[in-house]
Amino acid sequence: MSGEYFATTDSYAVPNEYAQRYLAQQAGVTLTQESVDTYESHLRQFIQFLHTRGKSVLEIDFEAIRRFIEWCVRRGNRQSTIEGKVTAIGELYRYIQLRTDASDELVLDPLKFRDVDFTQYNTPPTIEREALSR
Repeated sequence: MSGEYFATTDSYAVPNEYAQRYLAQQAGVTLTQESVDTYESHLRQFIQFLHTRGKSVLEIDFEAIRRFIEWCVRRGNRQSTIEGKVTAIGELYRYIQLRTDASDELVLDPLKFRDVDFTQYNTPPTIEREALSR
């Protein structure tokens, strides 16, 4: 297994150097701090999912993404939550492909994320909420 899982920085608790660099680059530029915090949580969960299966970010194929989605469904995540997690993961892989020297090591094609049909999964219904005024 790659040693990348154990990389850490003071800024982000995501246990992956590519995820840390992605978040640091996007913070305050294309993502609000709230979005960065959400992405960090999603990426940390995904990377820990991979780690428990003896895999690293660079060595998985798209089947691992499907297994992660199924794992999220079994945990009771709603479709919108899973969509958010997959969006964060997809952005990480696009970052690796376009902005790092590790793009040649990627097994997973980031464009495959567009093919996910979230409606095929049996997720809990969406919670209807009223907007809160400030």
